[in-house]
Amino acid sequence: VIEIRFNEPAPADLAALLPATYQNDVGVLKPLGFPVRFLLERLLPDGSTDIVADFRETDYLCTGIEPQIFPCPDSRPTAGIKITATKLATNPLWWDWTHVMAMSEILVFSGERNVALNANVVTRNPKLFGYVWSPKALTDGFSLFSHVSGKFRDPLDDFHTFSGKVVLDYDLGEVLRVDEFR
Repeated sequence: VIEIRFNEPAPADLAALLPATYQNDVGVLKPLGFPVRFLLERLLPDGSTDIVADFRETDYLCTGIEPQIFPCPDSRPTAGIKITATKLATNPLWWDWTHVMAMSEILVFSGERNVALNANVVTRNPKLFGYVWSPKALTDGFSLFSHVSGKFRDPLDDFHTFSGKVVLDYDLGEVLRVDEFR
């Protein structure tokens, strides 16, 4: 169970779960660790929950690396989002465990605003997930590409390169007014 608790309630209308990825033997990006069965819920300010997506009885086959979009039934005020995985994905090759749950990023939108920004992550046992789901891994709601160790002297935690520097190029696909960088 993973909960992302927003700093303040907001009318959430869409949740986007971005699969983590790995490159297979022929260089094709594949999803890594997207749960096969899960329950996605909104946490409401009064402590109750509202089901956004229920795949506890049927498999959700995430075959691509595109964001998995889950519209919320109405845009009622939401205090957070909760993902309960009931069947994890099989480890494709190199993870320490036979099954894994990972996502590249989790976004929850209220209109155009990501209300998961700077949210708190709560897990039943953060050590079970290693660094991936720990609160220190958080940037935009959650990002697998955040600086997870806090040790700025060890830059090889996330990106490995044989050159003198790493350049990450994010193509937004359109011209946007940027009001924040992380």
